[in-house]
Amino acid sequence: MELTYDNMMDFMKRYFEAYSTIAQNPMTTHQMREFYSPDFKLIQYFPRHAVSDLELFLKMSSSHPGIQETLRPEYIMVDDRQKKVAVYLKADFAVEATGEVVSEMTSAHYHLKLDEKGTIKIKDLILFQAYPEPGKKGIVELYAEVFKSLK
Repeated sequence: MELTYDNMMDFMKRYFEAYSTIAQNPMTTHQMREFYSPDFKLIQYFPRHAVSDLELFLKMSSSHPGIQETLRPEYIMVDDRQKKVAVYLKADFAVEATGEVVSEMTSAHYHLKLDEKGTIKIKDLILFQAYPEPGKKGIVELYAEVFKSLK
């Protein structure tokens, strides 16, 4: 497989579907490894700057029981020369216990590469999260409440 526009776009659509359905379940999150390179790195700029490896990212993705995260790309920009994809997406966080849905906009930047078998993988992911509107709960506060209750 090559890192062409069409292949990269197809990969990203499959990725968002998988992340929204299997990444958050501790029993299935391991299946997400098919999308990431072993040297995967997450760089996030909310609520503070942090860098995580693949193991920590998968653990974080599946450690918020009772909150279902659904990613809905608003638009996807593919640069097949640089092997990068920038996505402006809406993330919906549905709280099972209350029925509440918290939505936030995110800018996600993916650096893709081919593995030794010629399969597309995400090497790096850089995330920027929008601040919630004044007076509204954001995902950082929502997850803080959940993680507090887990202790």
